[in-house]
Amino acid sequence: MHTHGRTSSESRAEARETPRRAESSASRSPAAEPLTAQNVLALQRSIGNAAVSRLVATEQHTQHSRHSHVPVQRAKTDEERGKHQRRIDMAETAAHQLAGGVNAALKAHIFHGVPIGSAVNHEAPQGLHAYLDKNGTLPAGIVEVDTGESAGRKDKVHVITWRYKNAKTSGAVKKSTMFPVWMPPDHVLALIALERPESMQGLAVNQSTNVRSKETDPITVSEIRTHILRGVKINIERSGNTVYPTHSGF
Repeated sequence: MHTHGRTSSESRAEARETPRRAESSASRSPAAEPLTAQNVLALQRSIGNAAVSRLVATEQHTQHSRHSHVPVQRAKTDEERGKHQRRIDMAETAAHQLAGGVNAALKAHIFHGVPIGSAVNHEAPQGLHAYLDKNGTLPAGIVEVDTGESAGRKDKVHVITWRYKNAKTSGAVKKSTMFPVWMPPDHVLALIALERPESMQGLAVNQSTNVRSKETDPITVSEIRTHILRGVKINIERSGNTVYPTHSGF
C-alpha cells in the first residue's frame, strides 16, 4: 500500500535544512537593526545557537572593517612643534624688519593722514588707511564722522569717513579704506613692503642673521604673508605716491 505522507527520513532532512535556510536568509537580509540581546534570543529560538554565533561573528567582523579605515591623525613631536614656532618667530622678525624699511613719508600718510610732499590742509583731508593699535585708535587731530557712508566690518578691509578736528567746513571729510583693526602697524607696513616693494627704502628680507635664528632655511615671502594676513584677503593698490588696501567688496 502506497502512502502520500512524508517518510521519517525526509522529515529529519527538512528539519536539518530549516535552520540553514533561516540562517542564510538572515545573513542576506540588510542589517536594519543591530544584534541586541533581545534580537539574539529571538534568533536562537528560530535558527539555533550555532547559527546565531556565526551571525554575531560576521557582524563583529563587519563593524571592525568599517572602523579600521578611519584615519588616525598623528600628534606632532616636540621637534616639529619647536620648528613651527621658530618659523613663526622668524616671520615676525622679518615683518618687523620690512616695516622698518618703508618710506617714512608713506608711514605718516598711512597712519596720521599727513599729505606726502605738502603741508596738512584741514579742509582737504588726505591719507589715513590704518589704525594706531588693535583698539581702533585714530591719531590725535582726526575724528571719525558718522555720515552713513562707512562700509564693511572692522576685522576686514573696510571704509570709514573722517575729518581733521580743526576743519572749519562740515563737508571737509574723506572716505578711507582701512586695514583690519587687528593688524599691528608693523604688519601693515610689512604687507605694503611685500606687495609694493617700490615703497621700500632699505632692508631686504633675510638680510639680518636674526631672521635665520636656529634655522638653516631662510624665511620665505609666502610664510611672512601667511603670518601677517591670518587668512584674510587684502590687496594693495597704488595711487600716485600712496597706497591703500582693497578687497573684492570695494
